[in-house]
Amino acid sequence: QEVDHVLSEIESAMLIIAARKQPSVKVCSAGWAPARKLNKRKIHTNDHSQIVLATTVNDSKVLDANPLRIFVNALISAKEHLLAGGFARGVSILVMHPVDSLKTRLQARPGSVSAAQIVSKYFAERSFLSGVSSALLGQIPYGMLTFGSYEAYKQLLLERLPNVSEPARRAMAATLGDLTGSLWITPAEFLKQQVQSGAFPNVLTAFRDAVSRGGVKALYQGYSGQISRDVPFRIAQLSIYEAVRNRWQSTFCEPHGRSMQDRDNLLVGALAGSLSA
Repeated sequence: QEVDHVLSEIESAMLIIAARKQPSVKVCSAGWAPARKLNKRKIHTNDHSQIVLATTVNDSKVLDANPLRIFVNALISAKEHLLAGGFARGVSILVMHPVDSLKTRLQARPGSVSAAQIVSKYFAERSFLSGVSSALLGQIPYGMLTFGSYEAYKQLLLERLPNVSEPARRAMAATLGDLTGSLWITPAEFLKQQVQSGAFPNVLTAFRDAVSRGGVKALYQGYSGQISRDVPFRIAQLSIYEAVRNRWQSTFCEPHGRSMQDRDNLLVGALAGSLSA
């Protein structure tokens, strides 16, 4: 019963978010009643008003109450964050991929081979971008899912848990966001490492080998270890980012009557990333 109650609360919160983005949905305060309606659902919000979801006879679009569809709509409502997260992730991965490839080779080297030999061979082969396509394929959707869903979860938690402190809501949203992204990044990271280490020539070959040996579960090797590492980092990263951004804005922007500029966001992101790392 408790689980059903929590799921109902989450669905209602998602409906509130989705309703604001659906042109076919009538949103109104308490006491409103449409003249002609086929379906009607009232959701009580925290300010004691009601959101009424209804469709008219002339409106062929009906709001889908499927929780998964509602969550997808909530993600779409955060499309700017989705695009920004994916683009930023793609640029950072492209720039740092050569260093990451070298690190992977050094970690996978046999005991009889020195680090100097690995480095020398790496630069001789000039395979600096080997496996970058698989890295981008994994990391861009991961960035979109993690940071886009973080904004959606943050809004949902604000609607349903208004009495919880803002830092606690941020931590919960960061946890849920990273868990959402981990469903994509775990197999992508596994395949990328297989290619970077030289075990397989490409992602497709690595994928076929893993699935033939252990099915889809083989792609999620080390999942618990990965989320135990990533979730605390994501909580620290996003919590520090939000705190630093708010302090930066109140100290350097608002006194001068300006909003956050690109250079401000860049500096705040660099500072937050350095502190959380």
